[in-house]
Amino acid sequence: MIQALHSCLPPTSLRTLVGIGDDAAVLQRPTSGDLLFCSDAMVEGIHFELSTIPIFDLGYKALASCLSDIAAMNGRALSAVITLALPQTVSPREFLMEFYRGVGALAKKYAVDIVGGDLSSSRSGIFIDVALLGSVENRKTRAGALEGDLVAISGHPGLSAAGFAALQKNLAGWSEAKRAHLRPEPRFDLLPALDRHPGLVTSMIDVSDGLARELYHLSRASRIGFEIDARLLPVHAEAVGLAALLGKSTLDWAFSGGEDYELLVTVAPEHLLDLPLDFTVIGKAQKPGKGIQVIHPSGSIQNLEESGYDHFAEDTSLGSRLKSRPT
Repeated sequence: MIQALHSCLPPTSLRTLVGIGDDAAVLQRPTSGDLLFCSDAMVEGIHFELSTIPIFDLGYKALASCLSDIAAMNGRALSAVITLALPQTVSPREFLMEFYRGVGALAKKYAVDIVGGDLSSSRSGIFIDVALLGSVENRKTRAGALEGDLVAISGHPGLSAAGFAALQKNLAGWSEAKRAHLRPEPRFDLLPALDRHPGLVTSMIDVSDGLARELYHLSRASRIGFEIDARLLPVHAEAVGLAALLGKSTLDWAFSGGEDYELLVTVAPEHLLDLPLDFTVIGKAQKPGKGIQVIHPSGSIQNLEESGYDHFAEDTSLGSRLKSRPT
């Protein structure tokens, strides 16, 4: 079965000296820069249901979510190992071949070597873990935002949550929203601008657990507050249409939906014109004592609740995430 998976994956690069098939992979050291190392798990019933995601897309997305962590550090992906545990309710060979075709499609796009992993049986559901090595020359972290910096986000926050809603309801159409949820793209395309302008971005994080939760991560790491103007959020037209159809809130999807895998950054104001066009400025950094405030479309100012996906919360349902505060 392991040998059969080779046909699903692109050939490894010269940096892989020993790949799949031995007790461990042997990799060449990067010639420059620092190493990045991350992992991402996906659990059936928590992160996905096979009723709403094809197996090919599951493989694609499993690798994409880990690649996004490398992109969020301004890094380049190198090599990955993948661990899978499968229950008896799925056909191992059929599942693995389709899953690794999805992995291979994205690995080829970003020149990632899949160099090993592990296969196991599971007594309850599918478990996936991707561990990834990368390299970075000019690393970006969650710390570094300064008072007065601008806050910007790439893409369309909430589009993945809208796509998930369309898939749950089995709605025809809404292709952009569905694609955002099933096959997210790590934003490596935006990184060259960061390398051309080293002082441009002061802090950075990817939006995997929801914009609100990621803002709190940046706030704590940088010891800074934020003021976000909800009227500036670049909401996609399909999210607007789906929200109207389903009686949902685009702001709820944007702040709490998660799995957008876009980049959230703080930007030095003097470098604003160097920011790639796919970014939208949505607010500014302010004194830490003010916390995180949101200017609502009505004009009222509210404290932003730390919403988004929390594995250990008693209630992870989407709901109102904005907590009113007297102005």
